[in-house]
Amino acid sequence: ESPGTPKQISAPGTPRYKTIEDIAKKNLDIIQECPICLDKFKDPVNLVPCNHTFCWNCLDSLKKKKCPTCRTEYKN
Repeated sequence: ESPGTPKQISAPGTPRYKTIEDIAKKNLDIIQECPICLDKFKDPVNLVPCNHTFCWNCLDSLKKKKCPTCRTEYKN
């Protein structure tokens, strides 16, 4: 190993970088995840005007009618 060469920290035989398909799938999973319960959306609700999305039951369980992400007030 010459000086200035980055050290490989992955196990031998494993890819150093994920494929674009793996990255896209992970990003899609995050997009489809409720930020309150951290599960995939069940009966998703899109708040107006902020456009954040949550599960209906998660949103309904909140005491204050403010978006948990940006704190914008909303009405039922």
